[in-house]
Amino acid sequence: RDHKIMFWNRAFTELSGYEGKYFIGTDRQYVPFYAEKRPVITDLIVDKDIESLDKYYGKKNVQKSPMIEGAYEAWDYYPNIGGKGRYLYFLAAPIHDDRGEIIAAVETLQDITREQEMSQHLKEYAENLENELKENIRLRQELEGLYNYIQTILESSPDTLFELNSDGIITYVSRDRSSDGMKPSQIAGKHFTEYVPTHKEFLLEKWEEIKKGHFKPFEMKVIAADGSRQFNLITPCPLKGSKDRYVMVRREITEFKELEKKYYESQKLAAIGQLSAGIAHEVRNPLSSIKMSLQILEKRLQPTGNDLKRFKIAQREVEHLEELVNDVLIYAKPGEPKRVPTDLRR
Repeated sequence: RDHKIMFWNRAFTELSGYEGKYFIGTDRQYVPFYAEKRPVITDLIVDKDIESLDKYYGKKNVQKSPMIEGAYEAWDYYPNIGGKGRYLYFLAAPIHDDRGEIIAAVETLQDITREQEMSQHLKEYAENLENELKENIRLRQELEGLYNYIQTILESSPDTLFELNSDGIITYVSRDRSSDGMKPSQIAGKHFTEYVPTHKEFLLEKWEEIKKGHFKPFEMKVIAADGSRQFNLITPCPLKGSKDRYVMVRREITEFKELEKKYYESQKLAAIGQLSAGIAHEVRNPLSSIKMSLQILEKRLQPTGNDLKRFKIAQREVEHLEELVNDVLIYAKPGEPKRVPTDLRR
C-alpha cells in the first residue's frame, strides 16, 4: 500500500535486465519502462485511482479484466526493455485482506514481441496467431478464475484439507486460518506431526498405518488457540492419480461429541428409570397388602385412643409411600396427557 516493491521474480529479471534485489523495498517500479518517475497500473490500483488510467494508459488499450474483479489489462510497445524493443501484455490486479480492503497489488507481464512482429510481416498469418494468443490468454484467465473459484470453495468449507507427500510433509492447506491460529504459511513445508506436537507419537503410529494402506478415520482431542478443548475427526485417503501423496481432512466434531455425551447420559437415565419402575412395582404390591391389612385390623380390633391414632399414622405413611411410588412410575413412564376443556382467560 505504500508503493514499495515486495516481489520481483526471475522471469522479469531476464525480461527487463534489472535484478530484483536492487529494487525490492523501493518505489522504483517505473525504471524498466519509463525514463522519468510516474505511476504504473499497480500504483493506481493500490490508490484506487482508476480515473487516472486514461491519463497514463489511455492509448495503450487498457481495459477491465473480464475474469478478475478489480483487475486491468493492457498491451503496449516499449522501445527499450532488456536492451531491445518489446511488445508487452500486462495484467494488474488488487490483493484484498479479509475485510475486503486493498492491501497490495500484483502485476504480471508477458513478452508478445514475436507475435507482434510476425503480425507486421505476415498479416494473414498474424491474424490467426493473434486470435490464438487471445484465446490462450482467455483460457489462462478462465483457468485462473476457475482456480480462484475452487480455492474459495475449499476455504469456505468448515473442514480443513491437508495434502501430504510420501514423507508426511504438508504441501497444501485449504483454509486461510485454522482454529489453532496457524496460517498455511506456518504449516506448509513442515511434517504434519508438528501441527499437533502434543500428539506426535500417536500421529506417527497413524502415519505408519496410512503408508500401509489403512485409511481408517481417527479422533484427536486438542487444545485450541483460545484454550478451549476441541475434538477433531481426521479422515486420511490417498490422492487420486498419485501413488505417494495423501489427503487428510480435519473436521471439528466438538459439538457432536457433546451430543454423544448427552445421549449416553440420557441412556443411563433411561436405564435408571427402568430400574426404578421395576423397584416401584415390587414395592407397591407389599404396600397394598399392608394398607389392606391395616384397614381389616382396624375394623376387626376397633381400637380407640392412642391405638387408633397409631393405626391412622400407619395408614397415612403407607399412602405417602404409595404417592412416592406413583411419582417414580410417572418419571419412568410418563402417561398420556389428559385433555379437558379449559377457560383460556384464566
